[in-house]
Amino acid sequence: MSLRVLITGEVVGKAGIIAIKSFLSSFKVEKKIDFVISGNNFTTGLRGLGKKHAFLLKKYGVDVLTLGENAFAKSDLSNDLDKYNFILKPLNCPAKLKGCSYFIYNINGKKLAVMRIVGQTGTTKYKFNHPFYSFDSFYKKIKIQTNHIIVLFDSNTTAEVNALFFYLKSRVSACLGTGKRVLTADLRILDNTAIITDLGRVGSLDSVMGYVPNLEVDKFLKGFLNQRFDESWEGLGFNGVLIDIDENGHSFSVETVREYIDCKSSLKDMDIF
Repeated sequence: MSLRVLITGEVVGKAGIIAIKSFLSSFKVEKKIDFVISGNNFTTGLRGLGKKHAFLLKKYGVDVLTLGENAFAKSDLSNDLDKYNFILKPLNCPAKLKGCSYFIYNINGKKLAVMRIVGQTGTTKYKFNHPFYSFDSFYKKIKIQTNHIIVLFDSNTTAEVNALFFYLKSRVSACLGTGKRVLTADLRILDNTAIITDLGRVGSLDSVMGYVPNLEVDKFLKGFLNQRFDESWEGLGFNGVLIDIDENGHSFSVETVREYIDCKSSLKDMDIF
């Protein structure tokens, strides 16, 4: 029996949570999805993930939430990260920081390992360990338990993401770029490993990475003097990929998900605010 996994783009702000709520439940049934993984580096206040939003996303059907450079931005959650195995800190963040670096989930009798790694380019908040070597240090331990391994890679450069593809190909089921919040058109299978440079975003698609366009344009015109970010609600939608994985942990089918969503009914429900 194969395993069908949905991996979402970065869930950006409250608009992203509304999009998940409106879209995910029926899509899971329609596509017969076994497991859902999301990116959550920009979910609460456009920076990190708060506890209330984490549990709402779990309620709305996300099985695992992954964090990147902003993993410890919200103290209400970061102080308790070691209590929740459905929320993952980066695999290569300093060991002293709380939380699960990876976890192996049991899905209908199959074991699936999930992890998120932060790249070396452009990250400033923490001294992250080397992403390639960090994976190697955990790989043998994970491989003993399962061949089903999904890696999300959060890097600021496409070159680093693509380099990791070739480093991990045939060793993992999927290696998926995330964090840049622009869905790329290069989804494919490389030596049994599903790869894509970026998973895109969930939230406002008619925006600049989920932010109000006028402010972002103004930054480029005026030399980035204004560092304010405002969340956009225009053109709410869902980006991600669907991957089918066989019993050997090999990906054999991939599909891009790019959907606009009518969220008017969900906007009336204010439980995310």
